[in-house]
Amino acid sequence: TLTATSFSNCTSSAVITVSVDNTPTVTAVISPSVVCVNQPVIMTAFGASSYTWTGGITNGGVYTPTTNGSYTYAVSGTNACGNSTAAVVLTVNPLPNITASINNPTVCSGSSIILNGGGSVSGYTWSAGAPNNTAIVPPTTTSYVVTGAGSNGCTNTAAVGVTVLITPNIPPVVTPTAICFGSTATLSATGATGFTWTPGSNPNTATIVVSPPVSTTYTLVRTNGPCSSSRTVNLVVFPLPLVNASATPTQICAGTGANLVVSGPTTNTWLPGGFTMANFTIYPNVSTNYTVTGSNGNCTATAIVTVVVNPSPTITISSSTNIICQGNNVTLTGNGGLSYTWQPMNTSNTTQIVSPSTTTIITLSGSNSFGCTSSVSQLIQVFPLPNTNLTGSSSFICVGQTAAISITSPASNVVYNWNTGTGGTSISASPSVTTNYFVTATNTITGCVNTSTFVLSVYIATFVVTSPTAICNGQTTTLTATGPASSYVWTGNGGIPIASGVSSVTISPLVTTNYSVTGTTGNCSNQQAFSVIVHPLPNVTVQTAKKQICRLEVSIIIGSGATSYSWNTGATTPTITVAPAATTTYTLTGTDVNGCSKTTTVTQFVATCIGLEDFETDSADGIMVYPNPNNGNFTIRSSEKISVSIINALGQVISTVTLDDNNGNEVTVNSLPTGVYFITGQKNGVALKAKIIVER
Repeated sequence: TLTATSFSNCTSSAVITVSVDNTPTVTAVISPSVVCVNQPVIMTAFGASSYTWTGGITNGGVYTPTTNGSYTYAVSGTNACGNSTAAVVLTVNPLPNITASINNPTVCSGSSIILNGGGSVSGYTWSAGAPNNTAIVPPTTTSYVVTGAGSNGCTNTAAVGVTVLITPNIPPVVTPTAICFGSTATLSATGATGFTWTPGSNPNTATIVVSPPVSTTYTLVRTNGPCSSSRTVNLVVFPLPLVNASATPTQICAGTGANLVVSGPTTNTWLPGGFTMANFTIYPNVSTNYTVTGSNGNCTATAIVTVVVNPSPTITISSSTNIICQGNNVTLTGNGGLSYTWQPMNTSNTTQIVSPSTTTIITLSGSNSFGCTSSVSQLIQVFPLPNTNLTGSSSFICVGQTAAISITSPASNVVYNWNTGTGGTSISASPSVTTNYFVTATNTITGCVNTSTFVLSVYIATFVVTSPTAICNGQTTTLTATGPASSYVWTGNGGIPIASGVSSVTISPLVTTNYSVTGTTGNCSNQQAFSVIVHPLPNVTVQTAKKQICRLEVSIIIGSGATSYSWNTGATTPTITVAPAATTTYTLTGTDVNGCSKTTTVTQFVATCIGLEDFETDSADGIMVYPNPNNGNFTIRSSEKISVSIINALGQVISTVTLDDNNGNEVTVNSLPTGVYFITGQKNGVALKAKIIVER
C-alpha cells in the first residue's frame, strides 16, 4: 500500500498485490456428465489463471451437444508458473424419434381434427393441453407441439400445423323484401370468396339484381376455399293488378263519343280528366291518349288507350236539275267525300243518275279517308207523264183484217200524235205484217211527253218444221214444228192423220214417206209438206275361211256388204286374221255410205289337234271329229241330230252311234284300237264322212 500526502496535507493511497503462484494443479468438473442430445452442460476447470478447452468450449460456459455418443473433453490450465491439464467425459444419449401427425391439416371453422404422436415410450404431451388421438376443434390456424420420452429418459418434440379456414356465416340480405311484379330487388352477401345464387344466372357474384315473376326463395351457397354454407332468403312478389282498358270505338269522328272501359283493379284513375269510373263515355275534340292507373292495394299498373278523333267531311250535292218529268233522269254528283252512299237507291257511285217516279228526297251520305260521314239531302220534283195507255179491239189479226187502237182515259190538256201521221185519241189499222203502232202524248201545262207502243200481230202462215231428211230402216225420228201457230195437225201418206194438238210427233217409217203439218192460230192456218227418206240397212255378212281349226291355228274371217267395218276385236278392216285358243264368236258391225249399220256374228270352232289337222267333212253342216289323230279316245260332234257309223280299214262297221238331244249331239268314243277308221252318215241325202287315225 502506498500513501501520499500533498502540500495541503491531503492524503491518498493505492494498493498493489503481488501474487506468488505455484505451478498450477488443474481440476475439471462437468455438470451434468450424462445428457441427452441438445441438452446443455457446463464444463469448469479450476487451479489456473486461464483455461483452454478442446472443442472450442468456454470454461464455465454452456455447451449443447448435438449428436449422441461418449466424448472426452480436455482442458489446459496456465498461470505464471506453468500449466497443467485435466479432462472430463460427457455421455450424450440420443433423442427419441418423436413424430406428430394430424388427420386433416386444413379444416373449416367448427370442424374437428385428431392429433397423433409417435415414438414415445411414456405417453405424449401436446401443447395447449391438446389430447392425443382425440378429436378437438381448433379455434384458429395454429401449430401443435408434442413431447415424448425415450427409454433412456431423453425427450424430444415434433410439431404439426393446422390451417383453419373460416366458414362463411354472414346471412345474405334482400333489399327490399317485397316488390311488385316487374320491379327489381337486390340480393347481397359478404364474408366469403365465392357466391352462387339459385335461381340465378350470375355465378360467383356477391350481389345480384332480380325481378322474379312470383314470390321466390333464393338459396345462396357461400364458399371460402373448400368451406361452404348455404342460406335462403325470401322475396315476396305482389302481382300487378290486371288492367284491361279499352276504347270502343278506338277511332271516332268529331262530335261522336267513345266508351272507355277498365276492369281488374279495385281503384282506377284516368288521365286526363281524373275520372275514377270504370265505364264512361267521352267526347273529345282531338285525338287523345287516356292513361288509367289501377291499384290492387299493394301495386299499381297502367294501361293506355288511344282515341283518335277524325274530322267529318262537308258533303254537298251538285244536281243537273231539280224538276223533271216522270221517266226523265237527274244527274247528281257528290262532293267533299271519298266514298258515298245514295238513298233510297243504296248505291255508292260518286255520280248518280236517278229517275224517280214521284217527287223524292235524295239523301247523300259521304265519308272521308277516316271513315267519318256527313249527310245532305236534295229534293227532286217529278211531274207525272200524260196517260198513253193503249187498247186494241184485237191484238192479233189475220192478213186483211182491221183492228181499232185507242187511248184509254184521254186527258183534255194532252195532245196525241200517232206514228201514222194522224192525231186524235184513236186510229184504225189493217197491216199486212205485224206492226208496232205508237202514240206521243204531250202535256200542254207541264210540257211532259210520253209515248206508248201497241203491237198488232199479223199471222203470216209460215212456220218451221225440223226433222232429219233421211233415216235408216228401223230408226225413229221426231218431227217438230216451231213458229207462231198455237196448234198443229200432222198427216202421213194420203192424208192419213198421225197426231193433232202437239208441236212434235215421233215416227218410224219403213220406207220413204211424205208427211204434212197444218198450223193454226185463231182462224189463221198454213200447211207444209215434206218427205222422210228411209235407207235400207246394209247386207253385212261374215264367214270363216275354215269352219274348224286347230288350237292357235291362224284363221281368216271375211266381212262384206258395207263401206266401213268395226270388229269386237277392235279391227276396222273387212278381213281379220285370228288365232284363237278356243272356240270364239266374232262380231262385225258394218256401216254403209248412208251411215246405216248392221251387226252380225260368226263362230270359229277350235279343236285340240295332236300332230295332224282335224278332219272336216265336205259339208258345211257336217260332223266334227277331234282330236285327230288320237290315242283311241275321241269325240264326234254334229250341229243337229244324226246317226253315224265307225268303219275300219277293212270296211267293217265297228260301231254305230246316234247324236241327238239326249247327248247334246256329241258322243265320246273310248279305247278304239290303233288303225285308220272312217266315220260315215247322211244328212238331207248328203253323205257325210270323216277319216280318223288312231295311234299310240
